[in-house]
Amino acid sequence: MDAESLSELFTKGQKAFQRLVEGAEESSSSNVEELIKSFETLTKYVSVLGLFSRNENIEEIATTDLRFLLLPAYLAKLTLRLNDHRYDRLEAAEVYIRNFLGLCKDYEVPGHAAIPKSALKPNDAVVENDNTTRLQKTPQDLLNEASNKRAAKIAALKQRMDHQETVRELQRRLDQGSADDDVQRAFYQNMIMSWVLDLLEELPSIQEEKRMLDHRKKLANGEHIEEVISNASKQKRLTKPIVLVKNEIQKNVFGAGYPSLPTHTVEEFYRELVEEGALPAPGSKAAASMNYTGPTQEQLEADDVKKEQDEEKDDPDYLTNTRAYDDWKDEHRRGWGNRIGQG
Repeated sequence: MDAESLSELFTKGQKAFQRLVEGAEESSSSNVEELIKSFETLTKYVSVLGLFSRNENIEEIATTDLRFLLLPAYLAKLTLRLNDHRYDRLEAAEVYIRNFLGLCKDYEVPGHAAIPKSALKPNDAVVENDNTTRLQKTPQDLLNEASNKRAAKIAALKQRMDHQETVRELQRRLDQGSADDDVQRAFYQNMIMSWVLDLLEELPSIQEEKRMLDHRKKLANGEHIEEVISNASKQKRLTKPIVLVKNEIQKNVFGAGYPSLPTHTVEEFYRELVEEGALPAPGSKAAASMNYTGPTQEQLEADDVKKEQDEEKDDPDYLTNTRAYDDWKDEHRRGWGNRIGQG
């Protein structure tokens, strides 16, 4: 098969994939498996023709051949659509994703620095160790970790949306037939980077689903599942309902009226939890770390920057929400909420 017919086969498969994603074509197992076979055939032909060499970088690859770097990415997404033999499908998709990310790293695709080394090889053991050590972190550490992950996800999503918008704009120019080689090259490079960011986000989900299926299989086989449980969760809590009161006076009142209910002041209840190990002692570092201090200065600044960007771009959603909020404030003045008995 020559390069020209290879290009036609790729374009045909790419359009079929797009129809599946958009729902224009039935996403049945037979259709997906047929498309997988088509992309697998393409991969074999690309290998036989020797279109790529590990000694090259992105600048040395012909513009018309750049699209073929996406083959493992398409195979990964299609494989994830199949639910039969799910664990095997997940492993195959993971192999395709790591192969795609490795190609992008080797050929130094623009933005390849965003691909971490951990994404290029299986790291299930590392993830398991991370899950174990989570119990050793303070609540503030976990909160900061979650906040950082959320900020990274938002940044990656924004970057991916920017690449997708660039791809759509370049696609319009290509469809008009007036684009040169540089435009076509920029089109494929932005498409590749959009896929990189998409599949980097897909990897943790695949690993999580694999662990869940593995856990379910062990349970079905009657195997012993070792779980790390904190000391606090091992303690047996009171099974009766507890009435919490602020001070001793309220305790006597409620206790006299409801002698069957164990009644505690807040201080007594907290002291019991400290003795059981469920909460840190007052004044300790662990107790201080549990006090959430609100958003950091960096988070507030990031929100301000996003607000300014929305204002500069005249973002329609932002403008609609802002105007709706202004209208709401005009109709709901401060202090109008409760005027009963005020004449």
